[in-house]
Amino acid sequence: MQNLKSISLTKYIIFTVCVFILSVCDVYSQSVEEFLEALPKEYFNNLTSKDRDKLLSENKFYPEDNDENYIQVYRVVESTNDYMKATMSFETGQRGFNTFELKRWNLNAGDYLFGISRVAGTPVEFVQADINFFIFDNDSLKKVLTKIPTDLGLDDFTKQNTPDKLIQEYSQYISLSITFEKEGNDIYWRVHENMGVNDLDNSWLKGNAIRYSWDGEDFKKTEIFQYP
Repeated sequence: MQNLKSISLTKYIIFTVCVFILSVCDVYSQSVEEFLEALPKEYFNNLTSKDRDKLLSENKFYPEDNDENYIQVYRVVESTNDYMKATMSFETGQRGFNTFELKRWNLNAGDYLFGISRVAGTPVEFVQADINFFIFDNDSLKKVLTKIPTDLGLDDFTKQNTPDKLIQEYSQYISLSITFEKEGNDIYWRVHENMGVNDLDNSWLKGNAIRYSWDGEDFKKTEIFQYP
């Protein structure tokens, strides 16, 4: 009888360990590619699951509605388990583009936070179009809020007492967008001088980037500095 109890206890321990290992493996299998595949299509230019599968498998995708005067192409530029950069551009002369950055962060609770950022416009002028964050709730994505601002203005980067007139004037010559750190965990809101504009007087700026650092639960604004 004692031997039977020992065998049963051993089986129970083995079963518990296996369940734990499988649950851990399931969490750690959640890559950025899986995040992209699970995203509702409205967060990725309405590309269907089939379209995104082709993009991921070939690192390039041409929408079916392209014609000789309007050829869009999507490309995966960089991809790791933690980070992905993808672009949409044209092969027929149009200058518009979309740049997508996808990223995952380790949560203190043991799973992941995922984010997707989209910058849209032309090389001369662009905007931070979207930024959204999610967690996996079982096999589905659940949208969550973070402390990353969704919209900033040039006045968030300027020194005190900078004249409003100067801010309004220089706002015409800059673009603001978000950058995900590829190998780290920080997020930056950045000031970009638009192409064709040279030698702007930036002495009125505190810096051209605001850093938001990840603490395992959320992002915290830590500094304004000159982005390298």
